[in-house]
Amino acid sequence: MVCPSCGPADGILDIGYDSSIFVQQSIDRVFVTILEAIALVVFVIFLAVFAWSLRWPRDQVIESQMIGQTLWTEFFSNRDWPVASAIAIALLGLLLVPLLFYERLQQRSLEGGRT
Repeated sequence: MVCPSCGPADGILDIGYDSSIFVQQSIDRVFVTILEAIALVVFVIFLAVFAWSLRWPRDQVIESQMIGQTLWTEFFSNRDWPVASAIAIALLGLLLVPLLFYERLQQRSLEGGRT
C-alpha cells in the first residue's frame, strides 16, 4: 500500500527547480567578486605609487624601502620585536577596516535585494 501524501508511487520527485540556474548565478557572482578584488588591488597599488611619487622631488634618486623590507629589518636585523609587531598589527588593522566596510555594503545590498 502506497501512502498518497508520501510522494509519487515511482519514487521520483520532481521539485520543479533547475539547479543549473543556481550554479550559473554562483559562478557569475564569484567572477564579479574576483574582478572587484583585482580592481581594489590595482587601485591600492596605484594610490600607493602615486602618494610615494609625490613625497620627493623628481630629480632626486630615491632609495625606497618597502614595508616588507622595513618589517624584516625591524624583526631580524634590529631585533626590535615590539616595534615590528606593532607595525604589523597596525597594517593588519589598516587592511581590515576597508574589508569590513565592503562586507557591510555587500550585506546591505543583499538584504535590499531580498525584500
